[in-house]
Amino acid sequence: MVNYIQLNRSQLRIRIIIISILIFMSSCASAPKPVVSIVDHDQSIDKELVQEIKQLIRDTYPKLLTQYNMDATKTIAVVFDKEYNGVAYASGSKIVVNPEWLHKHPEDYDLFTHEIMHLIQQYPNRSGPSWLTEGIADYVRFKYGINNDAANWSLPDYNSSQNFTDSYRVSARFLLWIEKYHDQNFVKKMDQHLRTHTYSEDLWKKFTGVALDELWNLYAVEPEI
Repeated sequence: MVNYIQLNRSQLRIRIIIISILIFMSSCASAPKPVVSIVDHDQSIDKELVQEIKQLIRDTYPKLLTQYNMDATKTIAVVFDKEYNGVAYASGSKIVVNPEWLHKHPEDYDLFTHEIMHLIQQYPNRSGPSWLTEGIADYVRFKYGINNDAANWSLPDYNSSQNFTDSYRVSARFLLWIEKYHDQNFVKKMDQHLRTHTYSEDLWKKFTGVALDELWNLYAVEPEI
């Protein structure tokens, strides 16, 4: 009788896992591929690179829609603007890139993975700290990037000069550590609170059991990911 009950429980767990996988696959399939347009004011970006960028966006964006925000824009304009002096930024449904950066770093097209996450985020003004916004975007680049190794892009090892407010890759690595040791859905939860303008520093303790400053101290002692 015990073996029979155990068998039924085992079969039930397997069925639950299969159903969960099917539901996830179904939700992924339902996420539409975005319409991607290219506006090249420079006219010197390699055409094959442009196609790789478009394909990256079309393949990755539906995954981010499914995981984070199905209401995000489905139309994306990529603008290569030689008058822009930064690297890249995202606003509304547009990503603006300095073409000179891609001329010098043609392997670094996962910068678009970072930028399309900003389109997904759509956080209202003053919804939370900017270091967390950028940390989440680089966390997503680390998780979903397809060419980071070739671009020599990685999350930095911890060192004592860092702080969680350093933003970008430093903050991203901290978030990855939190998901490994405290809450595997932490980034998704924080993303939702930022988007709905319900973020507060109390959420760090709510989701992990540890306040933000103390979390960083624990990370500093054992930062392995």
